[in-house]
Amino acid sequence: MGPPSAVFSIVQPLQYRANVTSIQNTQTVDVVVLPVPTHSTADIHYEMALTPTFWDKRPISVYQAFAQHRARTTDSCNNTCDPTEPHCNAMNATAWEDLNKEGRMPFTPFLSRGQYVFDWEKHLLSYPPLFDYKTLPDKSLSKVVMENVHNGTVTCKMFGYLRGRVDLVDGYGRRRTRGDDEVRVWVKSADVQGYASSGDVTDLKNGSYSFTIRCLWPGNSSLYIALSYPREFLRVAVHQIHLGVSRMTRATFANEDMKEVSFNRLTCDDWVDTGTLYLPLPLDVTEAENDLIRNSTGYAPRTLLKHNLKILTLSTGNPLNLPLCYKSNTTATWNMSRPKGFWSPGLVWNSLVCKQKQDVTREWAQQCLQNTTVWIIGDSNGNRTYTGFLNITGCNDTSGGWPRSSRCQIKNLGFKINAMSHEKPQFANLMRAHHIGSVPDVIDNITSTGKHIVFVHYYLHYIPAHMSVLYLRMKALREAVERLLKRNPNVLCVVRGPHITTVDWSANHAVGGDTLAPRFVDVIKDRFRGLEHKVLYLDGWDMTVSIENAKFHPPIELTRETVNTILSYICQ
Repeated sequence: MGPPSAVFSIVQPLQYRANVTSIQNTQTVDVVVLPVPTHSTADIHYEMALTPTFWDKRPISVYQAFAQHRARTTDSCNNTCDPTEPHCNAMNATAWEDLNKEGRMPFTPFLSRGQYVFDWEKHLLSYPPLFDYKTLPDKSLSKVVMENVHNGTVTCKMFGYLRGRVDLVDGYGRRRTRGDDEVRVWVKSADVQGYASSGDVTDLKNGSYSFTIRCLWPGNSSLYIALSYPREFLRVAVHQIHLGVSRMTRATFANEDMKEVSFNRLTCDDWVDTGTLYLPLPLDVTEAENDLIRNSTGYAPRTLLKHNLKILTLSTGNPLNLPLCYKSNTTATWNMSRPKGFWSPGLVWNSLVCKQKQDVTREWAQQCLQNTTVWIIGDSNGNRTYTGFLNITGCNDTSGGWPRSSRCQIKNLGFKINAMSHEKPQFANLMRAHHIGSVPDVIDNITSTGKHIVFVHYYLHYIPAHMSVLYLRMKALREAVERLLKRNPNVLCVVRGPHITTVDWSANHAVGGDTLAPRFVDVIKDRFRGLEHKVLYLDGWDMTVSIENAKFHPPIELTRETVNTILSYICQ
């Protein structure tokens, strides 16, 4: 029989202590620690829909938000707490699951009602809750308009531009008169499988969205327009995060010497591992909003608007004259006008920013990376980039795998590569011995001499948290990158942005997936403003919209093309 254990959960990035009394003659007891709610769903009155005037009175800073949240929680890593403490609450793990299924999970709100940190939060939350499903955009009634349409076809020349507009109409046939919906546009060849590119979308703030696409291969193409998320869904997503509804992590404590389970004796020294708990169900939503969450995953085939337009690209047109990537400044990679590239058969990425190296061979890659140290920091998608470097260089790694640190080297080339996880929040099954360090500390320890590539990717583990968590991570990362570039100019720093991912969070897509990913990009851009000429930005969004990616991990070919792009910027 295994050791007695207690299991408790922590809402990232803070921890909560449990109150558990001694239990006799029991070998295993699972306990989940939860923050005590400051309100219940019974206290919520939807008629108190927040108005812009109300929201304008309640802005707080990132630091104030964390300070007030910490004041409502306990941050000590103990498995006990005084039951008289107002925020000390424990329950059996089975009871936790039952409450979750019933939608009665208690959460500690990250922000109090009426507070906000970012202006876009205030804006989205100023909309009233959804009560009538038919007021949402209707995919059949909404209109797609383009100029110079003849018999349903729009014609253009190679590398030319086409422009159009989407007019959203609700289920009652009424034009939508406000913006803030998530509309995506992309084009795919109807003649040759594999050609695809994203389009650029502009919110006109009146229920209409203008879009621009490029004609990048000859022949017939199909135009795809998706209403990935109406603004009503985005409002719910922000509301859930404010209420503290997020992914949760449990920790297991065990002590083999214990004959009787006395949880007051289980401490951090008895920490065995951590793991991810079930996604919580939506909290404080109307019936219509609950249906919206169940039906809205952003998955492309379910969100397409109906239209009959086709595109014909003629073989004539001015050829592209792109500079070589290794001679180019990285500033252009931060321009968010899309597309910045397109896919060709075999999932080969063709950059429209600069001319990349095609047909990358192992010999070329090894020569390129001589006397170079590569640092890969991030989540499992970051680790796939590590695998991409191993594949192209032939480096044989036997050190382990994500989320633990990995390393590999080819001594005769002077090539080294290191991979490690970013800081919490991180939702992975980790053993006690695994240490998650600080990303700035890793970067600060990079030497002031030698060639280095530093690749950083934050995304899916941070989406369920309030965006202020990412803001602080990006702030610290930017400062560390500045220090590194000042002491060692022979460094290429790379930041990979988010990609679309739509089906892995179906239990409650409002607290994950790519729901708020465009805001994620805004935070990254804001924090790296002024360093664009020294940092390479990889636009995962641009690369995954047109291939209709749905999973957490995009196709492995994207990893290959990511590595090829990085190498194209450092080698001839």
